[in-house]
Amino acid sequence: MPHSHSVSLRFVFWSTCILTALAGYINTIFLTLFLFPVSHLSGTLTRVSLDISRLDLQDLGQAAGILFSFALGSVISGVLIGNNTVQLGRRYGVVLVLEGLFLAASAALLPYNQIVAVPLAALACGIQNGMASNYRGMIIRTTHITGVVTDLGVLIGYWLRHRKIEGWRFGLLLFTVISFGFGGLAGAMVSQTYGAYALWLAAFVALSVGSIYYVWRHYLNVRSQQPAINFKKS
Repeated sequence: MPHSHSVSLRFVFWSTCILTALAGYINTIFLTLFLFPVSHLSGTLTRVSLDISRLDLQDLGQAAGILFSFALGSVISGVLIGNNTVQLGRRYGVVLVLEGLFLAASAALLPYNQIVAVPLAALACGIQNGMASNYRGMIIRTTHITGVVTDLGVLIGYWLRHRKIEGWRFGLLLFTVISFGFGGLAGAMVSQTYGAYALWLAAFVALSVGSIYYVWRHYLNVRSQQPAINFKKS
């Protein structure tokens, strides 16, 4: 049982870091090129309110499209996964491949049709965020870090009060923040050189990670169905 927990923790740690870095990368590209965040909705909803007050219908349409697309992506993810508890057999690979396909579509359209490309990227981020899972009582989200920083601060507060905290929780939260920042830095550097084409790298990462997980899940299923061989003494 301890060994099983160790494997699960490694899976949660590395998958969280990779996906959080991916979200930071995607969000920075759209903030750099179009001043629109696509991996979270706090700023977008504020922008909707401002657009309504100024009767800026063009910008309102773009912001509302991001809001709706992100929510739709979460719905799609919820339908495909069906449960928010981390379990290695769930269809995370299918979800990530789907995210990669929407990112690829966004990357293809981004240089020519921003009105469609931006909501497609928000849809992809919504799909990823809909994978949010509960691991040992901790909610893991990978497209924004407001809740992560809050949880990290609370743990530090507990520690300052001389309360015992679990090291793995602190480490996972800390590296989630670092990963988002690292992804954002990478997105800024790549987009400075390649512009909108930098999004193709995000699509490739999502497709690759999803495909690897799908193949690994299939391998585990096949191995679990193989009959055990009993050797009896004659």
